[in-house]
This record gives sequence, structure tokens and C-alpha cells, in this order.
Amino acid sequence: MTASAASAAPPGTASALRDHERKPRIRRGRSENSYTTGRDVSGELIENPVRRVDKPRIDRRGKVRFLDQAEETRLRDALKARDVETQTRRALANIRRQTRHERALPSLMYFGDHLTPAVLLSINTGLRRGEILKLRWGSVDFDRQLLTVEGRNAKSRQTRHVPLNEEAVDVLRRWREQSGTGMRVFDVVTGFQAAWEKILKRAGISNFRWHDLRHHFASRLVQEGVPLNTVRAQHCRHVLALCTPCPRSATRSCGQTQ
Repeated sequence: MTASAASAAPPGTASALRDHERKPRIRRGRSENSYTTGRDVSGELIENPVRRVDKPRIDRRGKVRFLDQAEETRLRDALKARDVETQTRRALANIRRQTRHERALPSLMYFGDHLTPAVLLSINTGLRRGEILKLRWGSVDFDRQLLTVEGRNAKSRQTRHVPLNEEAVDVLRRWREQSGTGMRVFDVVTGFQAAWEKILKRAGISNFRWHDLRHHFASRLVQEGVPLNTVRAQHCRHVLALCTPCPRSATRSCGQTQ
């Protein structure tokens, strides 16, 4: 008698019954528990356990946010008021510094800081916030009124050229005169999110992101009669799925549902 046979428990004993319960019963290559675990005898998956689970349905074309005429006016007014307040504080600070025979801080000739020119540039060009933060003066051609977004800074990794209208050129010229001749147009470390949220609150605008300025710009192009293919090639492909040509007399929020 072998050692394994000698060690086997006699049939009918409690030990033998326990051994029998621990052994899975085999059904055509499957263990008894494979119908619930989806695994074969070797432990490998025999089918996807979530195959019968319904996939979530995601709305990829949700409501696109634009600014209407009243909202854009309030945003511009809030930016102007903020600039005046900042310029006033700087002027008073320089008066105090002069009385203490300290060196005066640079004067704020046109803007309180970088927020107003950045917002106006985005409204007039449709640039993303990341593209604005990485923009360099060498990519701005004032003579040809053209701005170049380098591929390394673009979301699509493709270089594109953006025409500049009169307001965009004027804003960039004044900001360069005020900010100096550094390499970057907006030499800031943070993405000015806090200042953006405060100006929206001041203007009474809700549920509006910086990226929605890009949507707003695309909608204005369509309303002005710019061909859809031109707008699609340069800017918001996903916005144009919801934006259809509309007459010039239509609301500024073309394609926006209430």
C-alpha cells in the first residue's frame, strides 16, 4: 500500500466528506463555480464578465455656452472698471512712494494687468487659454496682422495662422507698450483662473468657462457670414455641430438653446 493510499480517509468518514465537498465538480471542462466567476478549471477567464453590462450613454454634444450681447457688454464693462481701480491704486501707491523718496512702480498706461488684454484677445481670435499663456511676441506679425500658434503649443499639435482684427491688433500693441519687450506676451506663472472667476461674478455671468470664449468667437464668425469650412478648419469643430448659419440680425448666441 502506498503512502498516499494509506493517508486517504476511509469512505464514509467525516474527513472524506469534507474532502469531497472541497473538490469542484467538473461539467464539460468547467468547474461548478465557473458559471458565476467566468473562469475555467485553469483559472483563466473564458468570457468577459462585463459583456452583458449596459454601457453608459454619454451626451457628447451637450449645450454649448455663448455670450449674448448683454453679457458681452457687462463683461467688457467689468474689465474696464477693474482696470480703472487697479490703475488708481497704482497711482496712489506711487504718490506714497514718492513722499518716502522710493522708486516709483511702472505706470499702468492702458490696462490694470494682463487679464483684460488676454480676455479681449481670446474673444477676437478664439485662442485657448493654454495657447494664450504660451504665446510669444515672435509669433505676432503686426504688419500682416497675423498670429501664429505653433504646433508644439496647440492642442492638435498642428501649426495654424490666425488673422487679427483691428481690436486684437490694438490690444496687442498697447499691451506690448505697457508690459515691455519680454519673449512671452503674457509673462505670468498661473493661469489667472481666480481673476477670471472674480470678473465673471462682477459681470453677473454664470456657467461660463474661459474655453467658452472660443465657442463665442466661432458663433460670431458664422453670424458674420464666414464659410463653415473656414471656421471648422481653424477653430471649433465640435461647436459647429450645433451651430448653423443664421442671419446677421439673429441673436449673438447662434445655435444656443434656452
